[in-house]
Amino acid sequence: MLPALGANAWAGWALESTWGTKATSGFQYYEIAAGETLALKQVYYESPALNGAAKKGIIQGTKSFSGDLPCPMQYEGLELLLKHALGSVSTAASGSGYKHTFTPTDALMSGEGLTVEMNREQPTGNSFFGVGCKITKLAFAIEKDQILSCVASFHGKDVELASEGTPSFPTAPYILQTHLVVTDSGFTGTVDVLRATIEILNPVTEDRHDLASSGDLKEQQRSAKRSVNISVEGEFGEGTQYTDWTSDTEGQLIFTWTGPEYTTGENYELVMTANGKWTNRPPQVSDQGPVKLNGTFACFEDGSTPDIEIELTNEVSSIPS
Repeated sequence: MLPALGANAWAGWALESTWGTKATSGFQYYEIAAGETLALKQVYYESPALNGAAKKGIIQGTKSFSGDLPCPMQYEGLELLLKHALGSVSTAASGSGYKHTFTPTDALMSGEGLTVEMNREQPTGNSFFGVGCKITKLAFAIEKDQILSCVASFHGKDVELASEGTPSFPTAPYILQTHLVVTDSGFTGTVDVLRATIEILNPVTEDRHDLASSGDLKEQQRSAKRSVNISVEGEFGEGTQYTDWTSDTEGQLIFTWTGPEYTTGENYELVMTANGKWTNRPPQVSDQGPVKLNGTFACFEDGSTPDIEIELTNEVSSIPS
């Protein structure tokens, strides 16, 4: 992308009516964090110089659009990204608000893509638009005394420069580490999490191009099985928790963020439920302080129970489909 000040950078995304055709309306906008890497990827072929010292020319080959978009999570605003990263969503009334349940599907929104708008303040009045985008990875990072971070990795067909939209940003509260409670179906009590990462990986055919004509990207398809991996660092609260930690082999790891009220008696809420097994659980002991726990949790489907499910309760009544 072109250089820019970046102090007021923002992004937006919208559902395409046809994969690979730039959306012109329905954008959801968000103020982004530092570290955006969205860019056009262009392959070039150098022609041979048979009778001279210089290349005769350069031929353009295949192209695509990819990169990461980091967002500080709020209780509203990322619904469309969650839907496209997992594949399916159902929405039901919950008090005066709505509960959105995101569950994985085998196909990544087949026939549909996202247009991603990236505004970096230059050139004035324009934004970059990535078209035909699929989400290849969605990563969450939990840090002590920090806002929950979300990084979406995109892969798309092309990038266009066009007039920027008129953003309206979500006003819901940020999701804080202090809102979090972590439980495990094999534990008694809760896990005091200091930091954690949750990664949803969606491998796609990034090199699926129409080589017989222009080299344009064809709609991406899943190229390998989805995987969900979790890494946790926390503290032991008591001796029985250590016993539970080392003896537990399989269960559900549940991250629950409970935010402030959006109406009297009803709170924002984000719940991530992961089904799987602990694969590595070494206790970290030093000569000072409490015993810490480190662990990796590999997720898997178990019958009708998905590897991961996300529930988000807020005041958004519907998600574009």
